[in-house]
Amino acid sequence: MTTTAAPVRFATYPGDCTHIIGEVKGPNNLGESLRAVTAVYDPATDKTRVGFAYFTN
Repeated sequence: MTTTAAPVRFATYPGDCTHIIGEVKGPNNLGESLRAVTAVYDPATDKTRVGFAYFTN
C-alpha cells in the first residue's frame, strides 16, 4: 500500500504545471527536501497551485 503525505507548503506557478507531481525540490537552507504531491491548475487564472510534502530518502 502506498500513501501520499499531506502537503505542508504551497506555491503558485504560472501556466499548467500539473506535470510537477512527484518531483523533489531541495534541499533548502535547512537541508530539507520537498516532494510535489498535489497540483491544481486553474484555467481562469492560468496558474497552478502546487502542494509540497517533506521528503526523506
